[in-house]
Amino acid sequence: MNDTAEHTREPLTPAQAVKHLRSVLAVTQEELATALGLSSKAIQSYEQGWRKAPPRVIKQLLTLVAINREDYTQSKKCWDVRACPPEISEPCLASKLTHGHYCWAVASNICTAAGSDDPTIFGCLRCDVVQQFLETA
Repeated sequence: MNDTAEHTREPLTPAQAVKHLRSVLAVTQEELATALGLSSKAIQSYEQGWRKAPPRVIKQLLTLVAINREDYTQSKKCWDVRACPPEISEPCLASKLTHGHYCWAVASNICTAAGSDDPTIFGCLRCDVVQQFLETA
């Protein structure tokens, strides 16, 4: 959210994102499909890159990972991770609606005004806010 805070990770392709998030959850394609109300063929298609996973699927996956992290709300708030000044953090929807923990769930483009180079949910996947719970899940 801050111009000086940079996304340090290589962007995941949509296919890599689905496969990675499924592996973090430690579920099969069939189990994930059931959890998301999709067919296992859809999950396979996303992971193989035959079809691009819609942003809502990525958000659902991130939500499932966060839910599985019992201590997620004890992690640093997004504005602390991104070193946002008060003029950005105070009016931010992530602050108002999610207390700084689910910025990626509110809108994938909230970092755009502050200089994010990828205003999609896939840009959120390489942000340190999301990485703090993906790496320790």
